[in-house]
Amino acid sequence: MQNRHYWPFIAVGITHLLCILIKPSLAPYSKPFLIPLLTLGFGLGRIRRKRVSGDHILFAALFFSWLGDLLMMQSTQDLYFMAGIGSFFIAQISFMRLFYRRPSLGLQVLRNQYIPIVLFVLYWVMMLIYLWPQLAGPLRFPIAAYSAVLVGMGIFAYAVKEKSAPSKQGMMVLIGALLFIISDSLIALDRFSDMRIWNPQFSIMITYIMAQGLIVYGIEPRSDTDN
Repeated sequence: MQNRHYWPFIAVGITHLLCILIKPSLAPYSKPFLIPLLTLGFGLGRIRRKRVSGDHILFAALFFSWLGDLLMMQSTQDLYFMAGIGSFFIAQISFMRLFYRRPSLGLQVLRNQYIPIVLFVLYWVMMLIYLWPQLAGPLRFPIAAYSAVLVGMGIFAYAVKEKSAPSKQGMMVLIGALLFIISDSLIALDRFSDMRIWNPQFSIMITYIMAQGLIVYGIEPRSDTDN
């Protein structure tokens, strides 16, 4: 990220990861600032350019991501976890809508793109098959629904990559979406399965921070003179 208005987000992101590794008790104090600083970075960049249609959708996606972060920090109880899933569900729908609109052309580029779509759907099915026996009954439908829109967000991000070619911005959005899927998959595996994940909180957060940063930076319209 060359744009200076994203530096505070990067600095706090690094600080948060170091806290997880060195002093985990301090990590909750830095996490709430991550998404607001990323939103601020995008907003400052927005001031430098004309208003772009769909910016409000990104702000909505970031707001509900931030709300989901706060809810999942409150407790390990299923009530807060479910509320967090609901908030992130809205965030993923917002990302999908944004990816559909920017750049234009909708999803026409996905015609005949069967292999990427099949791979996304296959991943979703395999994760559900693995987790389903280990999920409590009330959690099954919400997890299935959220994971479906999460994978849908990944498919829409692939469309952004195709629409943006040969620009590298679309690839950044796609990588960000894939990291988002990985981050949430790690949460599910750590919470609902016996799989051992190396330092799960660090693994979840480094992929999450990079995911949000790459999506926002990749979707931001810019000229070649931006720095």
